[in-house]
Amino acid sequence: VTDRVSGWAPRAPAIKVDRDDGAGRLIEAFSRVQDRVEQSIAQEREFSANLSHEVRTPLTSIRTDAEMAALDAAVSPPLRDRLARIMQNVDEIGSTLETARAISSAEAGPRTQVVLAECLDDAWSGLNERGQRAGLVLVNELPPTAVAELDRYGLLIVLRNLIRNAIDHAAPATLRVTAQGSGLVVTDDGPGIAAPDLPFVFERYYRGRWKDRLEAGAPEDHPAKAGTTSDAAAQERGLGLAIAKRVCDTQGWTLTVTSSTDSDRHHTSFFLQFA
Repeated sequence: VTDRVSGWAPRAPAIKVDRDDGAGRLIEAFSRVQDRVEQSIAQEREFSANLSHEVRTPLTSIRTDAEMAALDAAVSPPLRDRLARIMQNVDEIGSTLETARAISSAEAGPRTQVVLAECLDDAWSGLNERGQRAGLVLVNELPPTAVAELDRYGLLIVLRNLIRNAIDHAAPATLRVTAQGSGLVVTDDGPGIAAPDLPFVFERYYRGRWKDRLEAGAPEDHPAKAGTTSDAAAQERGLGLAIAKRVCDTQGWTLTVTSSTDSDRHHTSFFLQFA
């Protein structure tokens, strides 16, 4: 065991163990592995912070230019729509960078009073065009007076990924969001998730339902077919729910799922509890 562990991190440990027996050598080997893990975590956090900082400046310039161009009265409606899409995509890239930063830091952000219905609308605003193309209809049934004290950006990350999941795997369908206790219920009336796949939906890169839809022969214009043309897009599938679960764990929230593939009551419901 000592030889195997030593091979993972062959350099000298930060802490010297003053014993030369088998247990001492094993402790020293584990100390080297711990040093390597901590170094990797620090490098990941530094990379995420640097990436977010370096990319945000040009993104801000792109969005500002697009916003100013859209204000020009001479701009045609089709061009104005394109400029709006540019701004939405820039916002989406910015949110993705913040997602990476938040996940790498594994720390919850500041808690504020959040109007849940407005937060859901904001999560949908950057995805509505993609959702409409896929045939997803969002029904926001959250009361306008429903307020919770939490990390608003963390909630945005979770909601965006639940919406993306519905676009990719449930659409064409209706996605309904309701309040329940101290949390939310996000339900789609799509084909559902097979029982053998359900325990694994929060694992990274698990794409059981995605694969099933392709094998079942999704329509050519369905996003499932469109995604098969790009390896990068294909790898992205299976990350959304893992990211949502990771954020919930960081925030101290609970995210669970139930689903049915029965022909008369097929659905998938995600239960997000804040306490």
